[in-house]
Amino acid sequence: MRVKQSGCFCFGRSSGMICNKCQTEFSTNRSWQKYCSKTCAKGQYKSNTLSEAYGVDRSLVGAIGELKVANDLLQKGYYVFRSVSHHSPFDLFAYCKRTGRSFRIEVSGGMPSQSGISYDKHSDAADHFDVIAIALFDKIVYLPDIL
Repeated sequence: MRVKQSGCFCFGRSSGMICNKCQTEFSTNRSWQKYCSKTCAKGQYKSNTLSEAYGVDRSLVGAIGELKVANDLLQKGYYVFRSVSHHSPFDLFAYCKRTGRSFRIEVSGGMPSQSGISYDKHSDAADHFDVIAIALFDKIVYLPDIL
């Protein structure tokens, strides 16, 4: 059954869900569904991109992510070295004098998703770095955790 409510088309049988984008009540049989339509879901995703969040061109998002990770590591007591080549096998090198540990770090932009965090896995170059740092808008996630 197809139901139209406030300009959004919804599929399903149960009701009482509120669209995260347009705040319209809609019917669905998917308890995890957050949006009443593909239009609302797509519009919400566009407003959550890092380039829009920072208000800059997409080409700058990588540099911003690297600098955010460098800043985070500096605040945690690491010495941080940044690659000057775009063809380097990793983005940052971090060394902790206190522990003697060092890491080759690849920085990737990420977005929250229903399953956790969505990011570029860099699986083809995994042997070139020790840690992947996922730069989200409001925090940094390290895989594996380096602390």
